[in-house]
Amino acid sequence: MIFIDENFIPGREPTEAELQRPDRKKAILGFWDLETGKVSFAEKPLFRIEMISASPDMYWDGGRRVVLTTTPYEASSVIIKDPHPKYAVEKIIFPARPGITLALSNSSAVINVSIREVPEERGKIFVEIRQKDDVRKTTLKIPPFPGEDPYPPHIFMPFAPLLISGSPENYNLLITYECSFQGKHGASLLLANVRGDKVNWKKVEGVKRGYIAGAGSQQAILGKSIYLATDIVEVINLESKPLAIKDYKPANELVRQVEDKALRALEGSLQLSLGSFGNTLLVGAPLSSEEHVIWAIQDNQCQGKMYIDRKQQKIMVYRKNILTDEKPLPEGSCGLRWPTQDCGTLWNYIP
Repeated sequence: MIFIDENFIPGREPTEAELQRPDRKKAILGFWDLETGKVSFAEKPLFRIEMISASPDMYWDGGRRVVLTTTPYEASSVIIKDPHPKYAVEKIIFPARPGITLALSNSSAVINVSIREVPEERGKIFVEIRQKDDVRKTTLKIPPFPGEDPYPPHIFMPFAPLLISGSPENYNLLITYECSFQGKHGASLLLANVRGDKVNWKKVEGVKRGYIAGAGSQQAILGKSIYLATDIVEVINLESKPLAIKDYKPANELVRQVEDKALRALEGSLQLSLGSFGNTLLVGAPLSSEEHVIWAIQDNQCQGKMYIDRKQQKIMVYRKNILTDEKPLPEGSCGLRWPTQDCGTLWNYIP
């Protein structure tokens, strides 16, 4: 999905008065055919959105349902216009942020998970499930683990939900918490399986980095694996015993090919992005402030590469390292959003 800035004026910078206008964007579907190495864009916009000092989150699994979530404070400042008749484009209001939402195309249900950043609510996760006219609210509490206190006073950002997958009757929730004390930094990943009133917590072994400090992380799910991206890509096999996180070499070997160029251009900071659709994992890396590369990985093999050059306003697609397609970026394009199937994740702002 590509976003177009409808306030964009070719050839000049906006005036001060023009900068005060509402933020107006339209979303257009894009299609990447890995078999032919071709890319195309839909002619009719998926929807238009008008925002006034608001930043709704967007959830899209690649299907025919798009959900935008906002708070009561911002709800009236987020206006959806001209939704495509073959798609369901919904605005849903939840009381709190930060949080994540699971809203899949094959269901009308919505699960929202949030936290409250106040000391008395530390260690609690608030879950709201909506199915048609039925609303259920529950509270999950992080259990203590041997040798760790999940609510120590020195936690600078207590914890955050990262990913939710499943159904209202049976869902998995991946959370992280981090702490910094006396010059030492630590992080943990926990996975909860919730079936009705039963909650089973597991600690993920092998955690070597944090997932919410700095630029944070991005997440995706594909089959029985959860992927997390920071400056590298890691994977959790949900069927492994014990549950552990490991480097995902097929993606990291691709990243290493561009890492030096990217780190020089980005002054030492590299944040990867993730998406998933069908049997394909999408891994993106910025090469500079104007360039981006995306790899499509199937069965641990790279099946295609897309190169986006905002300075020259073009997209180039490669298959087996051969250029197979080149298209101009739509005028006013301001960002891309890849689908994340089967899950809701953190960091879902509209570009």
